[in-house]
Amino acid sequence: MLVTHGSQLAELTAGGRVVVQGRYEPAHVEMRPPGEEPSTVVLVLEDGFRVLLGEYRTDECVRPAEERARLAGTRVKVSGEFHPSAAYPHGGAPPAMWTGGGPQIHNPAFEP
Repeated sequence: MLVTHGSQLAELTAGGRVVVQGRYEPAHVEMRPPGEEPSTVVLVLEDGFRVLLGEYRTDECVRPAEERARLAGTRVKVSGEFHPSAAYPHGGAPPAMWTGGGPQIHNPAFEP
C-alpha cells in the first residue's frame, strides 16, 4: 500500500513493509540549540502528518548533509519497515521506559 495520508498509518502492522510518499523536510525531532541545522528528516504527508525517516535516536535517523541539501522540499517515495513509535530505556522510575519518535520508517530506501 502506498501511504500518502496519516489516517492510513492505522491500517499498518508494526514491522511490516511500507511505501510512504511525502515532502522531504529536515526537522528537529529532539531539543536542539537555536540555529542548529536539523540532521533528522520527516516525510510530510498530504494531510500534514509527519513520518520520521530512520529509527529514532539511532545513527540511521541522522541523514547525510548532501542528501538533506539535495532533497529538502522535494516529494519522495520511501520504502522500509513501519513502526508506529519506539520504546527506549531510561534511568527514571519504573517502568523505566518511554516512547518516542512517533511513526517512523526503519531501514529506509528511496524508490524511483
